[in-house]
Amino acid sequence: MAKVCKNCGKELSLLDRFTGSSLCDDCFSRICSDSSTHGEAVERMFRAQLAHIEDSIKTSHRCTPNQEEVLKHEDRKTVSDLYYDLCSYFASSNRFDEQDLATLLCVQRAARLSNQEASRARDSALAIARKKELSASTPQPPSAPPPSTPQEPSDYQRPSPPPKPQMGMDTQMDEQKYCIYCGAANPTIALFCAKCGKAFTSASTPQPPSAPPPSTPQEPSDYQRPSPPPKPQRQFESRQARNRRYMLYGVAAVIVLGVVLVVATSSYPNLSSQRVGGSSSNIAVAVNSQQTASQIGSGAFSGTPQAGNQFVIFNVTVTNLNKNNWPLGNPLYFKLTTADKAVYSYSSSTYYLGSNALTLVSNTNPGETVTGQIAFEIPQSATATTLTYNDGLGGGSCTVNLTPASPA
Repeated sequence: MAKVCKNCGKELSLLDRFTGSSLCDDCFSRICSDSSTHGEAVERMFRAQLAHIEDSIKTSHRCTPNQEEVLKHEDRKTVSDLYYDLCSYFASSNRFDEQDLATLLCVQRAARLSNQEASRARDSALAIARKKELSASTPQPPSAPPPSTPQEPSDYQRPSPPPKPQMGMDTQMDEQKYCIYCGAANPTIALFCAKCGKAFTSASTPQPPSAPPPSTPQEPSDYQRPSPPPKPQRQFESRQARNRRYMLYGVAAVIVLGVVLVVATSSYPNLSSQRVGGSSSNIAVAVNSQQTASQIGSGAFSGTPQAGNQFVIFNVTVTNLNKNNWPLGNPLYFKLTTADKAVYSYSSSTYYLGSNALTLVSNTNPGETVTGQIAFEIPQSATATTLTYNDGLGGGSCTVNLTPASPA
């Protein structure tokens, strides 16, 4: 199905479709002329393009490699927001199927999100969707009407409250106390005598008798206090024992490292130790290893070949020889040729290799390299003979011969 301009409906050119643009050249020029600056026009085009990609992903539940390439050139925050929106959109069915997870994986790579961040976003979207569904299915109790307040007649007069008793000095002056020094009468609240000035605190207020101090039992003169128990002496190990202990730790570490290396090596039984390569004047490609597999990844993030086919996985290193700011390592640049002259492009299951997958680096300089794995799906009876790298941008083409040279 041909792609058309989102603004005027005109069929897009091959270059526009490859770059993922949603506007034709005429609409883009008109937007540039209508905007005050070129930067505003480009920003408007990017917003329209991003909205078109989001609508396309939500409609088809798929993210094409070209759309992923366009998203990789957007800023990380914009693509991360798109990832969260897609999680909320896909979680409306309370689960993610395999196609949804594969689509989210493409957007996750473009947003450069870690697996922990992506997992938290999916779990949060599912929790919100389930909470909404639960609240919608739970009937809400009818709210009680507010209590009615009886209306008073307009001519009704509220009774005035009774007056509060006044606590004045007259009430306190009814009771009196007398000074024990001069006998003068004073109010009960007085602290000092009004006639002689003596204080009422010590004389008029009886103090409770003080309790005698507790008696301490006297020890007999011949009593001997028990001596405290001796402190345990710290045992220091000898230097020889410490050296033997460190030696045992070192031997155990070597054994554990050996087991890890054996397990890691045995997990790739058909890996080749051969390193072959090819180069042009600008680019060099080296094949570090080659293996076959019947499945890539595991669980929901996995891919399997069609019946009668198999995956051939190459670990390659692409080197920039003398180009400045040059894109390097795009899986689209690789082609695999078999003995029957059939040519194969890379498999989309390459992305299930996770962090080991070969990924495009946009700007590289001479001497920089990109290393990763790339997978091809070919018939089980086919034999891979050459691996060709051609960026189509002027970097040149280089071919790696995968068949070992026969002895003379």
